[in-house]
Amino acid sequence: MLSPGEQPRSQPLSTRQLVWSFLVLLILAAVWFVQRRNIEEYRRYFMIDNPSVTFAFTDLSEEWSEKTLRERFPGVPVSCHPYQGPLPVDRACALDVRSHNGVPTLFIAFFFSKGYLDHVSVNVPSWHHSRAYKNLVGTQGPADDSQFLPYAGVRLHGWRLADGAGLFLNRDSPFNPLSWNAIYWQSASACAKAGCFKSEVPRSPL
Repeated sequence: MLSPGEQPRSQPLSTRQLVWSFLVLLILAAVWFVQRRNIEEYRRYFMIDNPSVTFAFTDLSEEWSEKTLRERFPGVPVSCHPYQGPLPVDRACALDVRSHNGVPTLFIAFFFSKGYLDHVSVNVPSWHHSRAYKNLVGTQGPADDSQFLPYAGVRLHGWRLADGAGLFLNRDSPFNPLSWNAIYWQSASACAKAGCFKSEVPRSPL
C-alpha cells in the first residue's frame, strides 16, 4: 500500500504522443478551415429551429422576384445579396429552412437575373439523398434522363418540366459527409440558352 505522498502520478506524454497529438490538431484545423462554411450550415441545421416550407417545382416561374419570395414565404427570413459566383445571375436569396415538401433541407437558394428567377437550389443533407430522390420520383415520375458518366465530376438525374424548365438531382450521394445534395431547378430561358438535355443540345451534360 502506498503511503501518503506516494500516490501514482500521470506519466508525461512521450515525444511520439506529442507529435501525434499535434498532427491530429493540425488535421482538425485544416478540416475546419476548408469545410468551415459547410460546418456552419450543419450547425445551423441542428441548432436552429427553422421553419418548413412547401412548394411544387412546377410552381417556380421566371416571373418570381425577390418580392415574390417574401410574399410566398411569410415568417421565413429571406436574405438577399449581390451574386459574384459562376452562374450567369446577379442576385441571390437564401432561405434557412428545416424541410422542403417534407424532405430535410439545409437551405434554399434562389438566383435572379435582372430581377427574375433563373435558378433554384434546394440543398439536402448528405444522408438524405434517397429521401430526396424518392420524393422527386413520387411527384415528377421517373427521371427523363440520367448520366451514366460524370460531367465535371458529377452525375445527374434530370426531369423535363412542361414549361421547358429542367429539374436535376445529383445521382450519387456526396462522398464528403459535410457536403450536401442539391435539387436544382433551371428556368426555361436558361435551358433554352445552355441546353439541359442531350436531345436539345449535343454538348449538354444530360
